[in-house]
Amino acid sequence: LSERVQRATGLYISGPYIRLHGVEGVIGMLRRARMDTAVVDFKDGMGRVLYDSSLPELARSESGHIEDPRALVQALHDANIHVIGRIVCFSDRQLALREPDRAIQDNRPRHAGRPWVSWGTGGAWLNPWDRRNLDMIVRLADEVESFGVDEIQLDYIRFPVDDGVHLASYPGERTDVTRAQHLHDLLARIDATISVPLGADVFGIQAFWEGDRSGLGQ
Repeated sequence: LSERVQRATGLYISGPYIRLHGVEGVIGMLRRARMDTAVVDFKDGMGRVLYDSSLPELARSESGHIEDPRALVQALHDANIHVIGRIVCFSDRQLALREPDRAIQDNRPRHAGRPWVSWGTGGAWLNPWDRRNLDMIVRLADEVESFGVDEIQLDYIRFPVDDGVHLASYPGERTDVTRAQHLHDLLARIDATISVPLGADVFGIQAFWEGDRSGLGQ
């Protein structure tokens, strides 16, 4: 990475903010904050895809907050702003509810076939062991890169952790591969697909102990 990128300071920009204030509003906010980087949502924590995606399974998740992603990225570049495309991976209350067989399952007998729902957020999650979900994330990263972003940032690239996970089951879960290795393999696939730098958000608490005590897969 260049020295400029290593010293970058920026702000997270949500889809609703872009729709409300436009690209000039984003640029103005960064200028006032004396920052040079925008972390732009392309798929957010609500499961919304902020632009018109070519991925058919995400068509009903589109929010229309970003009308022309390539033009948005170009305008930010013209203002000398570094652009990081944020993609939320497995926390996805929209697709998981539309296609429950792709979701982490609720293992209570009376809830058979229903997505497991986080006790903390009330949101459903896509099953990280489902190959369809892994392939979708790889294709989504490739699509977001095509808009001209400088980096890809993956968020919620982990398994859920809250008081309700004892009620969760994961169809297709493997016993010969750890969760961490499984997600590492996904990161390797994405890294081999895209040509821009790849980042992943991780829980800071992981730095305090060896292994993966919480089952995050990180």
